[in-house]
Amino acid sequence: MLSTIIYILVGAFVLAMIFSKSFRDKVLVTLRIKSNEALDKATTPIEREKDQFRQLVAKARDQQAKVANVIASFNSAKKDLDNKKAAVDAVKADYKLAVQAKASEATLNDLAAKHSAAQAAISAQAQIVENLGKAAEEARKALDTTRENLKKLEADIQSDEAKSELAAALRTTGEAIQQAQDVGSTLSQIGEERKKIDDELERARAGVELAKGSKTDQEMAEIRRQAEVEASRKQLDAELSGTSK
Repeated sequence: MLSTIIYILVGAFVLAMIFSKSFRDKVLVTLRIKSNEALDKATTPIEREKDQFRQLVAKARDQQAKVANVIASFNSAKKDLDNKKAAVDAVKADYKLAVQAKASEATLNDLAAKHSAAQAAISAQAQIVENLGKAAEEARKALDTTRENLKKLEADIQSDEAKSELAAALRTTGEAIQQAQDVGSTLSQIGEERKKIDDELERARAGVELAKGSKTDQEMAEIRRQAEVEASRKQLDAELSGTSK
């Protein structure tokens, strides 16, 4: 029964993901937010900064390759323009030679048509070269801007890294200060407990003294003890000398 309910729920979820765009978008947004929160907790700000910087460096390299392609296209277009200009010069030379040789009107007209087409090709190619030149210049400037921004960002990251290390050192110092305060507080508590122990000892000593009675009582007890000792010695001495009384 439980497995059937699970299959139904899974099936409903899959169908909602497939057919409901709003539901799918909400699920994806939730996953992105939760994953970002998990990643933020798993990494430090400086680590995330360095990772973003590495991604920008990779994009800059890709940008550099694209700029190189634009510049290569510009150089190739300029070569094509030079070739087209050379073609016009060649047609001119042929036309001059044809005139000198008194070629037919058909030949001269054909050469003139070639010259006109070659001139049109030069105009079109010149426009391409101009546009590619502007594009190459703008692309180069954009690449230079990207490089300058990356240098500044790298310096900022180094500064942030130093700040992060300083923050860590300050946290360690704060922890050390707190630990010292905790130790001091503990020592103070221990001192209070030690005083209690000393007080208990003094009370115990006082109890012993009180159990002995007053000083007069203690002195009389000592006198009686001494008298008993002396009497006992006299008795022993008399027994030993055979003159017991």
